[in-house]
Amino acid sequence: MRNRIILLILFVFITILAGVSQTQTKNQTSDNLTLDKLQQKYGSPNLKGQYKVRLEIGLTVKFKENGQPLEMRIEPLSLSEEKPSETESPKVMSSDEAEEVLNELVPVEKRGKKGNTGNSEFGCTSVEYTEYEQVIINTAKRCEQQGAGTYSISVRWKK
Repeated sequence: MRNRIILLILFVFITILAGVSQTQTKNQTSDNLTLDKLQQKYGSPNLKGQYKVRLEIGLTVKFKENGQPLEMRIEPLSLSEEKPSETESPKVMSSDEAEEVLNELVPVEKRGKKGNTGNSEFGCTSVEYTEYEQVIINTAKRCEQQGAGTYSISVRWKK
């Protein structure tokens, strides 16, 4: 539970820092990521709003009023409404498979020029931050000593 709280605080902190960034942005990207295209490719989302993009990987996306993506989150698919117990480890995805989904949805060539990067570690959890001209990507991972894997990948489009 403590690691989850630290991870959440770190994510909020990094998101705030990214918003303060003075990097110039170009016009909106990701003509590939629209609500219609998501539904055509993955079907309707589940009750928690997740699209099933792989056997055990879910995708949640928020769109702006104009239909452009605002943010998305790739994480283990929620198969139930129940929260894991405090003693149970949070689920992770294969890091390679999670990266594959990211590249499928937000190809490298659509991100723009790579900018600032950062990495923070808290015990066996690390968060990698990468800023591009068009998007900011945060990846939360578990260390190899506890089985490795990716907890989530969050993408936020710049305005």
